[in-house]
Amino acid sequence: MTKAAATTTKHGGPGRGQGRKPVKQGEETVTLSLRVTVAQREKLARLGGAEWVRQRIDKAREPNVELSGPTAALSPEGPAQLLR
Repeated sequence: MTKAAATTTKHGGPGRGQGRKPVKQGEETVTLSLRVTVAQREKLARLGGAEWVRQRIDKAREPNVELSGPTAALSPEGPAQLLR
């Protein structure tokens, strides 16, 4: 490549809008690796892939979470009664 051609080339370098789009604006994400069978991977793809997994995680209730604040006052025994 000649010196003149190197200065007029429009290929390469940074560009706006490049790369993977964020899952949620302003929230950092991490990569998760999970071992599944081929059949499970195919089923996951049919269910909606990563978006389906994120929705299920968001909807899932957390086990054994201690309650505090206004919800703890609902039971005379305190937060432990609400978890039974």
